[in-house]
Amino acid sequence: SNYFKHGEFARLCLDQLRKADGKPLSTSEIVTAIANDRGLPVESRALFLMMSDRAVGYLREQVKRGRVVKFGHSHKTQWALAPSLL
Repeated sequence: SNYFKHGEFARLCLDQLRKADGKPLSTSEIVTAIANDRGLPVESRALFLMMSDRAVGYLREQVKRGRVVKFGHSHKTQWALAPSLL
């Protein structure tokens, strides 16, 4: 993507979870916050879907590493930092 430098999007996902201070966030909330912070057009469906797919892939990997906790399934999934990282 031309919107983010290498590794930047992953850092921004974690930054949003840190800001939430333990409160679980949906993928949509994470992506919308990142887009708003960067001044990206959240109304662009293609961009929103691309960012959502990347966020889900990254967050799933962080669940495997024990850094993120996943709550729920499918479209109701929410994410939070693992308690050990708060």
